[in-house]
Amino acid sequence: MKITKREVVARKCYEVCKRALPRYSSKMGPKRYEFWQLIAMFLYGIIYNLTYRDLEEEFLVSEVFREALNLKEVLHYSMICKAVKRLRDVDLRRLLEESSKLLNVKFLAIDTTGLREDQVTIMQRRVGR
Repeated sequence: MKITKREVVARKCYEVCKRALPRYSSKMGPKRYEFWQLIAMFLYGIIYNLTYRDLEEEFLVSEVFREALNLKEVLHYSMICKAVKRLRDVDLRRLLEESSKLLNVKFLAIDTTGLREDQVTIMQRRVGR
């Protein structure tokens, strides 16, 4: 079976999140999904300019993407949105550090051209701008 670029991207997003983020964002609450699975879906969506609903649909259709993120079932799009709101400053810094290590670069620049205004606002609040 041929591996697509999108599958590679999904796997890399998952790998970065697994290295940088805690398994769960809270000690309380249900443990149906790992925090890094939710954020990996979010990162994948940013890369391909997908809405939360588009993400849910893309992962519903593709078993390969679910396997790439080790998902047993596809979550509701609102769970991704809630997970993004739980990202802390330290989580974002670790994501950037792990991304630069994975890509083997000293500096990592982020182009926000593909981000929607609401995503940029969330990320800026988390970074402290």
